[in-house]
Amino acid sequence: MSTEAVPGSGDHDAGRYGRVPFASAVVLGFPSDLDLDGLAEGVSAGGMAPDASLAALADRACDPAILPGLSDDQLLGLVSAGRRLAARAAWVQQAAIAEFASRRLEPDGKKATPLGFTAFSPDELAQEIIATGNFAELRMAQSREAVTRLPASTALLRDGRISEYQMKIIIEATGCLSDEDAAEADRLLAAAAAGLTPSRLRAMCTRIVMMIDPRAAEERKKTAAKQARVTRWQEDSGNAALSGRELPPQEVLAASQHMDATARALRAGGLPGTLQQLRVRVYLDLAQGLDPLDRLRDEPPVDDDCSRDDGPHGAGVPDGGADPRGGTGSDPGLAPVKAVINLLVPAGTLLGWSSAPGEIPGFGLLDPKTTRDLVEAASKHPETRWCATIIGADGTATAHGCAPGQHPWQPSQAGPSGSGHKNQGPGQDPGPAERSAEVAEFLRRLRVEPSRIARGECDHRNYSGKYVISRKVKHLIQARASTCTAPGCNRPAAEADADHTIPWPDGPSCECNLGAPCRYHHRNKQAPGWHLDQPEPGVFRWRNPSGRTHTTYPTRYII
Repeated sequence: MSTEAVPGSGDHDAGRYGRVPFASAVVLGFPSDLDLDGLAEGVSAGGMAPDASLAALADRACDPAILPGLSDDQLLGLVSAGRRLAARAAWVQQAAIAEFASRRLEPDGKKATPLGFTAFSPDELAQEIIATGNFAELRMAQSREAVTRLPASTALLRDGRISEYQMKIIIEATGCLSDEDAAEADRLLAAAAAGLTPSRLRAMCTRIVMMIDPRAAEERKKTAAKQARVTRWQEDSGNAALSGRELPPQEVLAASQHMDATARALRAGGLPGTLQQLRVRVYLDLAQGLDPLDRLRDEPPVDDDCSRDDGPHGAGVPDGGADPRGGTGSDPGLAPVKAVINLLVPAGTLLGWSSAPGEIPGFGLLDPKTTRDLVEAASKHPETRWCATIIGADGTATAHGCAPGQHPWQPSQAGPSGSGHKNQGPGQDPGPAERSAEVAEFLRRLRVEPSRIARGECDHRNYSGKYVISRKVKHLIQARASTCTAPGCNRPAAEADADHTIPWPDGPSCECNLGAPCRYHHRNKQAPGWHLDQPEPGVFRWRNPSGRTHTTYPTRYII
């Protein structure tokens, strides 16, 4: 091939574009040795770097004369190629913006923009990315931060392994850390980010930041709380939205449970509508100062005690008596919360020597103090039950057990340790032996007897000849995978179905043939063209009608 000009550039454009040497002309062409079969799963294109060769293959595949002839497998491979190419394009823009930002830093800061750049420099960029000056300035700051502080994550973006949105999540989550701590977070996140959905990546970022520097995480939370607000806007459909932002997690959970309980009361009283519709009605009534239960015109008044355990909403303190919520008149604390939610609490966080966050699957992560407050509140409710999951060296669950009866917990029951990592005082962090002793003593008080979770080869110790499985086995498979076993689904396993991978009675009621997909993916698995198998306990291989497979594995807890 001879030397060519950039397509569309004649001699009149030579001064603007120059001439393209031989090697560049080949890159801009369509290599003849790229086979469209490479788009199929497991073939070369799946592992190709998002460079000009993959772009050429994708461009060729999108030809209107070729695209309709692709198999479903090839078509989804083309989708994957497009995702990786989009990430590479985002990396190109990020690198260019970062370099531009470094050239527009205000040296003395006297006339700098809020983020430290020379006056009006964000407007230069804004014209190129078709955005506001404020947005352009934020892009300058974030791009420069990514390139200078997050090289491993930036490499993932360059290689097409994470998206621009995922990169944004990492940048925003690590912004509160020092350069040294950001480097540590970058290393940890880069090892796992490529396989995570945005929501799971956000949770991992939050968890890692809390564990690396809990003080920085708390400061970020306090700063954001100063921006607490209720906002309203019009939806694209023409309807409206009303939202509270940056609110205290404890109060949001209590308010949500109160709305749920009131919606259930309306449904039990015969008010028409789905539970979701009734919940919306309750929300709007409460926001307007109305009592939703007044809609049950023919029903007797509902006693306050019927819903008191769903959140603090009006319980008084008798004169001269103790507050029924466990606090004093001036500081009532949280009401006893019925743990209809599944609160995951690292033992070290509960006992005071770890800064690992707690988690409510489907809601998000909670800082250590909020976690301990909620544990104390939940433990006061007579229907709350404790469970304990033992985590192995690889981060997966190895055993699980449940405590019989109610076990109220007070912060004073924690061990003598400090709060862990950068919050601890000298000599307050116990060693491994002391930590193990504290956990063992805590489990002894709870009377928990953990059962081993089957991994690798199943010994069928929990086999049953019945269709309905025991509560114990259900808890074992929920501890093994804390969310739905379908790829990318974050619905909590505690709210999922107990499903036989091979339908019963052809498949046994045993850990090696049981999983906890959500109701939607339970139906999805049974749809025509879909197939699910479990090659070993806790490993689920989903094959879709296009013939492509995706595998999920037991949850790796970060504690």
